[in-house]
Amino acid sequence: MRSYAQTQPIDRTITGTVIDDKGLPLPGVSVLLKGTPTGVATGTDGSYTIKVAGNAPVLVFSFIGYTNKEITVGDQSTINVTLVVDLRAQSLNEVVVVGYGTQKKGDVTGAISSVNGDVLKDQPEVNFLGGLEGKTAGVQITQNSGAPGSTPQVRIRGLTSINNSDPLYVVDGIPLQSNDVNIIDPENIASIDILKDASAQAIYGSRGAAGVILIQTKKGSKNNNTITFSTTQAVSNVRKTLDMLDASDYVKLNDEAYTNAGQPTPFANPPSFYTNTTDWQKALFRSGLMQNYNVAVSGGSDNISYRVSGGYLSQDGTIRGSDYNRINLSDNLIFKPKSNVELGESLAFNKSLTHSVETDSGGNIINDAFAEDPTIPVKNPNGSYSATKYSDIVNPLAKINYLYDNEPYNQYGLLGNIYMQYKPIKGLTLKTSYSADIKFTDTKDFAPTYDVAPNFNNPVASLTEKKDQAINWTWDNTATYDFTIHNDHHFDVLAGVSEERFTYNYIYGFDQGQPGNEAYLQYLDAGTANQQTGGTQEEWDLLSYMARLNYNFQGKYFLTATIRRDGSSKFGNDNEFGNFPSASVGWVVTNESFLPKSEVLSYLKIRGGYGVVGNQAPLGYYSYSASINNNYYAIGSPASAALAADPGGLPNPYLQWEETKSFNAGFDYHLFNDHITGSFDYYKKTADKMLLSINIPSESGFTTSPVENVGSMYNKGLEFEANYKTTINRDINFNAGFHITTISNMVTSLGAPGEQIYSGNIKPGETELTEVGHPVASFYGYVADGIFQTPADVANHAKQPGAAPGDIRFKDLNGDGVIDQNDQTFLGSPIPKFTYGFNFGATYKGFDINAYFDGVYGNKILAAYEYYTDGFFISNYNMQESELGRWTGPGTSNTLPRLIASDPNDNSRISSFYLQSGSYLRLRNLSIGYTLPKNVLTRAGIKTFRVFISAENLLTFTKYTGYDPEIGQQYSGAGGTLDMGIDNGNYAQSRTFSAGASLSF
Repeated sequence: MRSYAQTQPIDRTITGTVIDDKGLPLPGVSVLLKGTPTGVATGTDGSYTIKVAGNAPVLVFSFIGYTNKEITVGDQSTINVTLVVDLRAQSLNEVVVVGYGTQKKGDVTGAISSVNGDVLKDQPEVNFLGGLEGKTAGVQITQNSGAPGSTPQVRIRGLTSINNSDPLYVVDGIPLQSNDVNIIDPENIASIDILKDASAQAIYGSRGAAGVILIQTKKGSKNNNTITFSTTQAVSNVRKTLDMLDASDYVKLNDEAYTNAGQPTPFANPPSFYTNTTDWQKALFRSGLMQNYNVAVSGGSDNISYRVSGGYLSQDGTIRGSDYNRINLSDNLIFKPKSNVELGESLAFNKSLTHSVETDSGGNIINDAFAEDPTIPVKNPNGSYSATKYSDIVNPLAKINYLYDNEPYNQYGLLGNIYMQYKPIKGLTLKTSYSADIKFTDTKDFAPTYDVAPNFNNPVASLTEKKDQAINWTWDNTATYDFTIHNDHHFDVLAGVSEERFTYNYIYGFDQGQPGNEAYLQYLDAGTANQQTGGTQEEWDLLSYMARLNYNFQGKYFLTATIRRDGSSKFGNDNEFGNFPSASVGWVVTNESFLPKSEVLSYLKIRGGYGVVGNQAPLGYYSYSASINNNYYAIGSPASAALAADPGGLPNPYLQWEETKSFNAGFDYHLFNDHITGSFDYYKKTADKMLLSINIPSESGFTTSPVENVGSMYNKGLEFEANYKTTINRDINFNAGFHITTISNMVTSLGAPGEQIYSGNIKPGETELTEVGHPVASFYGYVADGIFQTPADVANHAKQPGAAPGDIRFKDLNGDGVIDQNDQTFLGSPIPKFTYGFNFGATYKGFDINAYFDGVYGNKILAAYEYYTDGFFISNYNMQESELGRWTGPGTSNTLPRLIASDPNDNSRISSFYLQSGSYLRLRNLSIGYTLPKNVLTRAGIKTFRVFISAENLLTFTKYTGYDPEIGQQYSGAGGTLDMGIDNGNYAQSRTFSAGASLSF
């Protein structure tokens, strides 16, 4: 009989190290012997030691945010492991701010775009909007002006209303009303979330009609005490200048214009006499220097976390006389005296000083530089500023010296919040929060005595001082209950009440007769005559109730339902309150058991939602009531001024909330093991009951038109976004992204049939028309159809009064044989058909490179500055070199008309002649950086050290011939929506080169 010995498993010791895909050790990784409770965690250096037994032991390595890895031990005694980031888990577990709370990105059913604050680095921007430009779908950011300290225009999924379409900004829960986004230093921003559809916006009710941009600032963290210093130095120059005529050609072409008009020329000498040319653009522009410094101290312990920061920014504009200087201070403090109690406060202070030059309306200094006489110098031999001899243009450098250098604008901003949060039971959170948004401004406009020209002189000094204060406070109280039933049903319920009050005060003083121009005489008491004072106060209140339900079943089916009830003092008693509901649903298809797992389609969530939000922004403070005008009349003998009153405007106590109804349907996807992620959305938002001023006959005796709920319009389109991320090896990472948004805008009602709104007023007249069946503020005028070459061409065309060979031929659109106002038509829209952007980035060891492109397509720009530079109707203004190719006889030109001082054909009328394509593609930012290795820095006690170089607006591809194709609206707020796409010689964006460094320890 044989006997057999059974082999027993032998305990063995396995050691190794766990690192990430960048080669850095991972502490805290779970190393578990599969099928047993035996396990260990890696140490701070990523190392581990574990005993194993069994015939075929398997080790499971797991760490939050990384993909699990299983390895069969076999006969190995040392097992080193590299864990790679779990892209899907990282994306879906990312926390998104949604208004009065947060959600995991994977639970969101509305249309929300999220941007990490890191994308703002390496960009020398005054505010975060400049760094956000072109980086997300559905959000068009347009730099209306390149002036220092200027704020871009933001449109979320196009226009929300004919009225104000500016979004709401919320900083750490504080809605901005008094201050603009310059109150927040971009260096302090941790994340940005953009609420794009009503299902996401409805929690903010009437404040969120045009979209909501939620900004979270950086906070301190436990056991991470850090001091950070960063600096950026930059230099900016204009991207291009226009080629203008030299002195000789200027005289030659103006002589020709007078001769063609049968008028004598004012120039005493022949063109060859004028040999010295002043380049007025060169005299006006300069290299603008910018410097930015920031320091922050942050850290925390078990009960407290803090972050305190300060910054200084100085920016010189590329136009002389323009600059912006700012000091920022901020702090965030969170204190947890008990596990269920949290107290916190945040504070941001901003002090800025701005010098501006006029570049967007009458007196535009850039147009002055275009049109100024190139035969005269900037200054006379005695040092005084030269005067224009032959036109009404004012020496632009004299304007800067006597006007704009004496108009400092001081602003003080304060943004503060305190809150207390209490959790009495598991899942229930009670929170009260009080915030204040305060702004003070101080403007001092001193007009010194000067005598430059007959049309530019001031014999008596004067001073205007203006002070205003805007105070907005908000008190929010919310209760949130988060609970799960039977592990399958997860609920997150919010209820709350909010109260807000905005108060604005303004005072001014004026007098004349200061005895000199010296700084110590620039105060009101030094004036001796014409003393004036005045002021106003305005106030509105908003009371809101809100509720929201978030529900998901097994992480597959999601529902979000929101209701907000807003009451505003801007409406009459019967219509103070409006109700604004929304609902959205989501379905994660890839979590269904019937769908097989796939590496190609690793995640798919289908979303849809509908909601209604209100809008009160277009209303004045008392639009529902009648207004009275105060006037002074001469009464008695001898006459004396007596105060009298007359009716100003009709009341409308029936005013209702303007409403924006929004539908959204789309899906989120992950492809190829989550290396490609993105989304697709269809949206349509309809503005209904728009608040518009209705024209009334002047015979009524009222000077102000009443406001009524009469208009409607819609925006609709598609959004697509795709992002790619991969790790090639431990040293090389690559990422890329692309997004595109289509926009279709249409006015569907303006009240009475045939109602029209003209706008876009420039020198020759109004250029834009809003009418049912067309986009808002579409360009409207005559269609240019080449140049008349011969008298026969003129005779054979429809009757065009004043036309002669060399003039612009306009189309007879209605075929009645006469060119008149009935031949005007819609010429195009300033709203692009689509916007897009794409980016590339890569890292190699410590090096990184990133490039961001963005563009628009399908919009038109009215090159209004050409009314100054074409020269065929304004005599003695300088012209562009292109006028050398003007019509001078049959066959010489079919694009540029003849020069004639009297312009009998009215070539300068609003027409397609002045319209150009506004499409462009721009390399918005290119940056290269280097981060020193940690093992090098640790020995010096330094956490991180990084240097970078960057270029802004490095390349622009466009057919537009003006300074810059990025033209938005001329004015902010409600008035500017009807004045879009008009280039009056705007302050163009500059090309900027910068270098910087950041250090933390």
